[in-house]
Amino acid sequence: MRVGLAAAVVATSISSCAPPPVVEQEPLNFVRSMYPFEIRGVDGNAHAYPFAGGFVQPRPQLVDLDNDGDADLVVSEGGRGLAYFERVGNGGPGHGFAWRSDALDGIAPGTWFRMGDLDGDGDFDLLTQGAPGRVRYYRNTGTREIPVFTLAADELMQTNGTDPVTNEDTSIPALVDIDNDGDLDFLHGQADRGHITFFRNDGVSGGLPQFTFVTVDFEGIEVFEDSPSCEKPVVGGRGSLHGANALTFVDLDDDNDFELFWGDFFAQSLYYFNNTGSANEPEFELISEAFPLDEPLTSGGYNTPFFGDVDDDGDFDLVIGILGGLCSSIENKFDNLYFYLNVGTPSDEQYMLQAERLIEGVDLGERAVPVLADVDGDGDLDMVVGNDPLGILGSQLAYYENQGDASGASFRLTDPDWLSLEYDFGAYAPIFADLDNDNDLDLIVGGFNGRLAFLRNTGSSTNPNYVLEDERFQNIDVGQYIRPTFGDVDGDGDLDLLTGESNGLLKIYRNIGTAETPLFDTESNGSPVAADLAYRDAIGLGIDVGFDSAPRFADIDGDGDLDVLTGTQDGPIRFFRNTGSANNPSYVEEQGIAAFRPTTVPAFGDLDGDGDLDSIVGNRSGGLLFYSNGLFQVGIAAPPDIPGDRTMNLRVEPNPSSGRVTFRFDGDVSDDTELAVSDSLGRTVARLPVASAERFIEWDGADAAASDMASGVYVVRLVSAEHVLAATSFTRIR
Repeated sequence: MRVGLAAAVVATSISSCAPPPVVEQEPLNFVRSMYPFEIRGVDGNAHAYPFAGGFVQPRPQLVDLDNDGDADLVVSEGGRGLAYFERVGNGGPGHGFAWRSDALDGIAPGTWFRMGDLDGDGDFDLLTQGAPGRVRYYRNTGTREIPVFTLAADELMQTNGTDPVTNEDTSIPALVDIDNDGDLDFLHGQADRGHITFFRNDGVSGGLPQFTFVTVDFEGIEVFEDSPSCEKPVVGGRGSLHGANALTFVDLDDDNDFELFWGDFFAQSLYYFNNTGSANEPEFELISEAFPLDEPLTSGGYNTPFFGDVDDDGDFDLVIGILGGLCSSIENKFDNLYFYLNVGTPSDEQYMLQAERLIEGVDLGERAVPVLADVDGDGDLDMVVGNDPLGILGSQLAYYENQGDASGASFRLTDPDWLSLEYDFGAYAPIFADLDNDNDLDLIVGGFNGRLAFLRNTGSSTNPNYVLEDERFQNIDVGQYIRPTFGDVDGDGDLDLLTGESNGLLKIYRNIGTAETPLFDTESNGSPVAADLAYRDAIGLGIDVGFDSAPRFADIDGDGDLDVLTGTQDGPIRFFRNTGSANNPSYVEEQGIAAFRPTTVPAFGDLDGDGDLDSIVGNRSGGLLFYSNGLFQVGIAAPPDIPGDRTMNLRVEPNPSSGRVTFRFDGDVSDDTELAVSDSLGRTVARLPVASAERFIEWDGADAAASDMASGVYVVRLVSAEHVLAATSFTRIR
């Protein structure tokens, strides 16, 4: 009886497919994928990057990371990792950028990062936030084409060896040769004065750049707002209000000196200072408080600009991340990564807006909480995502119908405000479970207030009708940001409740009622009773993940009992394997799933029909991440231990292509290696043998399983003995 019920729990609240085959204590093997299957918006258009994870406060830099002549995009979101998008061509749904890694070399940059050649060897090194107010230095120990960033100084010191190089955590600095002596200096704005701090680069010693503090009043520049408001700013007067800021320098007018751009917490656009001096002796004159001049940006403030030659035409294009300042609005949670192409010349720039959401994917504002369930009873998994786009002022449930099937998902957003639920103050966290044992799925929704709303399904499994019955279900209250999951943890034939919360603890409420009429005992304040807390500790779940725990029950190893995986504020999905049994659980933590976004919330289901549970992960940035379970089977991704496919440097030329392509790669391979070409649904269309001495393979598509290959995005994998050595994507146009 217990085994059957466990399977039913997994099938209804986690997956509608058959249980996965038993695997004896294998470690988790989840692979990150950006485009495993199609997700369409409410307008029917497919997202270019469906599982990019969302952006709330993107901090971008344009940098030619692979040394191919055009600027790639590196962007930090939430400070957990550096996402790398390679520039592979012009146009297309991704504006010519292809995702390569979510966490470049596993680096957590904190609140800021900047790349530049700091040791004079011709490749890019990296500075990031270290300890509060300090600077961390990563040296490139790789090459120009394949950078490898290695920590060289956890706290970068000045030339005197005693004083640290400092930077305000809310200020995004600049690396620029401002004194024209051939090396990169370090400058950052000040939030308390609106001035600029200048550290001069005095060379390299022991592999470390040597910076010397010069002044906190560089060139007498002051950035202030006389009367800060959300109306058009006025130049003139003397104010004292200025804030978190971002600097960048660029030779915008092609006169061999650097202009200055400043984004400020109080400024809805960018301050543009022209250098009226020279490269050796700069002097800055404020030209405008709005930029670009022809098509000015107007946002909520705290704009972070960076220039780079994206299209390799000799002039500077522009990307701007919007972090949200004084006038921040709901739009800034969605349209916050602007991309401008310079359609003018190096000396006469003219900027044309290309995108307000450069990396366009599923993005629901903030705190995305997904759940997978067969809502419409058609045999495949649909998806409902709770969100928090207005903070505690509002929330919705977004319903994505699976218009594919059980062996290949394809989602479309059919209702962005499903059920028009008005409950609590927001931060909805949905979960499905058959709480009245009538063979259909009921809906339980957690909220910011730490409580649960119960919506009974008064319809059927194929025609659900959800009716809100209780906004304080069973008196349960965990504090804030409750994240619920249901499963029969104690093996007595009914559903128990496991919750996460803002303080990072897990709490168990055992069902002392029945499968038809659940009853959860609580203290007067809504906490579990002492016996339930003692039981939680005894089975190994008395843990604190830091903040924002978000657990899910799932039989992830297919052994017939419920394991626990929980999201965390720091990002990684922590995994607690049930090493006991379905009736007598014992949880032991093992290696989980790497995730590089803040406040993760996992959901599990078999989305590719291969018999195991894949994972869709929500996060604080409002988007979703996808991880396929097992060997790389679907999507465009690289193994987590080879970020960005840069070890083998697998590439496709030309890309996009309308005919013959050449697959090139670096490094030695064995004779059992092959190139496997798959479409966007993971279906293999060609396998090309590779000899150990070969470094490239030409292919015209004639031997493809689908000889008339449709236009679209394809993935090519370099595979040896079932191990993926590298992977990349390319676009085919017919």
